[in-house]
Amino acid sequence: MNRQGRSVYRWHMLPIAALASALLWCSSCTFDPVPTNAQEAPCSGLDTALARHDQAILRDTSDLFQGAYPEAPALTCPTLLGLQRELKDDSARYHYERLAMSYWPQHPVWSESIRYFERHFNYYALLATSTHWNHDQKIGALRAYQQLIRMRPMICTTKAGYDALEAQDQDALQFLIHVLEGNPLMIPGSENSTIHGVYMFTLMETLDLLTKEHALKERTDLRGLNDLQYEQMTLIWRGHLKKR
Repeated sequence: MNRQGRSVYRWHMLPIAALASALLWCSSCTFDPVPTNAQEAPCSGLDTALARHDQAILRDTSDLFQGAYPEAPALTCPTLLGLQRELKDDSARYHYERLAMSYWPQHPVWSESIRYFERHFNYYALLATSTHWNHDQKIGALRAYQQLIRMRPMICTTKAGYDALEAQDQDALQFLIHVLEGNPLMIPGSENSTIHGVYMFTLMETLDLLTKEHALKERTDLRGLNDLQYEQMTLIWRGHLKKR
């Protein structure tokens, strides 16, 4: 490793002889890199093998677009746990499995899966699908999730049920901010850039709807959005996250 990465913060307290010894010792030090998208803490109760499988379903296994689009951030622990609960239902599992790239020749089945998740209030399946490798599907998943948020006033349940919905909304808020910050606001290109811009705007719309904010104001797309405005909007949405 390079000199700047060495642990030198206490060397000023060592005698010169000890410092020379420490330099010789540290020349052989190595540190393992931090894995990309690593979770900060173990995910209690998660079937990790199944989680890897569920995550892989959402990924492009053939590099179809050859790196034109950024790789989606990994699913978070609460999203994976919620997804596994929902997919215990055989029909939900069936529709989720059909999001895999192996069904690409049967493109309409992906839309059918999203419609199924919306009809059956599979919130976590829609959140997961919002990181699908195909932009049409992840935009569709976000719009379906928006529809479920709009339907919330029509839901009549118990206090425990409302508490569960509130906890679910917090999971969604944390996840969507994680996805937003894990993607570049803009990407190069023409058609690719336009499609990615629609995805990012739809993601922001979902955050506005979920938080009952109006951070986007009268915007209909990302044109003219500067870095400062983007940071201010993100802070507004982050302000709704509760400490756990």
